[in-house]
Amino acid sequence: GDRCEEGQNGQVLLHSTYVAEREARQQERPRSPTSELRDTRSAASRSLLSPTSLFQEGLQGLPQVQGLRDLGLSPAYAVAVSLDGGSVYVAGAGGLARFLLPSLELAAHSPYVGRASALGYAEVVAGQGFVVCVDIEGALTEHDPDTCDLRCHRSYQPSVIEQSQRVVGGQLRRFTESVCGLEGGFGGAPRLAAAGSTVYLGGRDGVMTAYGAGTLNVLARCRLCHGAQSLGIRAVAIAPASRRLYCAVLSTLHVLVLPTLRPSAKLRGGPRVPIFGSFCSVAESEDGSLAFAGDLGGPGVHFWDTATWQWLARVELSSSGGAACHLAVTPGDWLLCASTDCGRFLSYSLGGRLPPRCVEEGSGGGPMATVPGCSQYVVVLGCRGSQLALRPLDGPSAARHQQ
Repeated sequence: GDRCEEGQNGQVLLHSTYVAEREARQQERPRSPTSELRDTRSAASRSLLSPTSLFQEGLQGLPQVQGLRDLGLSPAYAVAVSLDGGSVYVAGAGGLARFLLPSLELAAHSPYVGRASALGYAEVVAGQGFVVCVDIEGALTEHDPDTCDLRCHRSYQPSVIEQSQRVVGGQLRRFTESVCGLEGGFGGAPRLAAAGSTVYLGGRDGVMTAYGAGTLNVLARCRLCHGAQSLGIRAVAIAPASRRLYCAVLSTLHVLVLPTLRPSAKLRGGPRVPIFGSFCSVAESEDGSLAFAGDLGGPGVHFWDTATWQWLARVELSSSGGAACHLAVTPGDWLLCASTDCGRFLSYSLGGRLPPRCVEEGSGGGPMATVPGCSQYVVVLGCRGSQLALRPLDGPSAARHQQ
């Protein structure tokens, strides 16, 4: 029911009762450096480079690294950036925290309220007027995007029942157990995504569930794998430009159409597609022309053409550096950033031919998120979730020079 239109400065304005109340609260608060930068943006600076230069101005004299251990937020497992690029949300054992961009100043915090055996939030996603977290057992919580206050809570509703049997005291007994929770534990690729007012969660039971923001009621469900043994969804990604939802299940990448969750394609290995292991991450280019998926076997990163779903190339990674468990594409499709499970960080230029050329490699990798409108910085959770960093990228200048 919300209506969007373009303002005088080129930003998208969302008209709703909640947004009006949020703007009234923001006027009473001290202005952040990001807000001042956003107000100075003119209509002539809608290109990709202008927001980046303004972001760099706001970084002058400000720390680019924020320690989380002293704030009681370590270890952190997931990170998400707001749609306006003014806040970054960190979720982990200490609960949910909101930091301002680009100053990385702590603005709000909310402790973990779930009852999972392993305490803490495993995933976080930011949408239009809401922030949703999920713990390792699949319980969702919705929070206020400004204060991080809890709005509502929803436990995971299992839909798959597994039957097993074992010998107890010389007698064969049969057991039934509901499958719930997340596949892969803490710190892996995102299994939670949001589009519009809908949140999508991939579970250990192989079911993709759509929840409505505000109430967290179940809107739709789609089971990707049918069989006696449940195959969990290890990675989830949404492509806003193409309205596609990617779900990684073992060595198969399922492509669903939003919002109906209708299956569109299945990407897997073959005689000419060298996929050697399970998929551990997935992403799509900003223009929707390329799809990327990290492979545990090898390890490597695969490229597909989304028009024909033809496999294009494979980038091999060093076996000692780990698999690319986190993928992100910078605005403007300049770089494909990859973080491995061993803490390595790599970036590849997307401006030339395939396979792409590696333009940056080093340490400091981890769960990451790109900043809207800024191609030269990426937010990374490094040092095993104890440090939040605004990492500068050396790749955009090299990618433009190559193009």
